[in-house]
Amino acid sequence: MRPVCARCSVAMVPKKNDVAAVEMLRTRRYVLWSADLYECPDCGCQIVTGFGAKPVSMEHEPGFVARCDDGGLPVIEWWHSLREKDGAA
Repeated sequence: MRPVCARCSVAMVPKKNDVAAVEMLRTRRYVLWSADLYECPDCGCQIVTGFGAKPVSMEHEPGFVARCDDGGLPVIEWWHSLREKDGAA
């Protein structure tokens, strides 16, 4: 089932499959996931969903930095909270 935009009450559409979703830990890239980017066709709100069951790579693995930026795919960095993103965590 596709995600639904809470504001517009319409099904979101896939904008890009296999985006690099990079889980952040304070100011550094920590875990690389493959995910899908969806967008509301009405208001343009975007979400990242459909994360793989396992990460693609983790920071301690060789080639992690190169994998995060490999292939020119969109890279989406994300934090677990705004507090963590702002560096207070």
